[in-house]
Amino acid sequence: MRHYSQRLEQDLYHTASSAERYQISLAECQQRLTIVGDKLAEERLEHTASRTELDYERQRHRETEKLFDLTYNAAEESFELVAGLRAQIVELQTTSPIHGTLQVPQFNEPIEFPADDNSEAKT
Repeated sequence: MRHYSQRLEQDLYHTASSAERYQISLAECQQRLTIVGDKLAEERLEHTASRTELDYERQRHRETEKLFDLTYNAAEESFELVAGLRAQIVELQTTSPIHGTLQVPQFNEPIEFPADDNSEAKT
């Protein structure tokens, strides 16, 4: 019986030692888990901030696209108006009883009208 009680004491000692080691390991794991949880929370915050910035940039991109479309449409309309005005000038040149011709200006050229004979007489 003595042998049995010694064996039980040894088993109890080994079990207590193992429990202590497991307790230390468990505490280390919990500490590491807390650190990982904190890092995960930081990553989530950074992800949320990045997502917000990305959404903001997408909205600015949409607004820029709208401005480009408006600018393109305005330029296209201006070119159509210029083409129409040029056609009117050509039509007026061909049907006008005034002698001389009026040159149709190209882009970026000022419009020059022929000299009026009456204006020279006044000076």
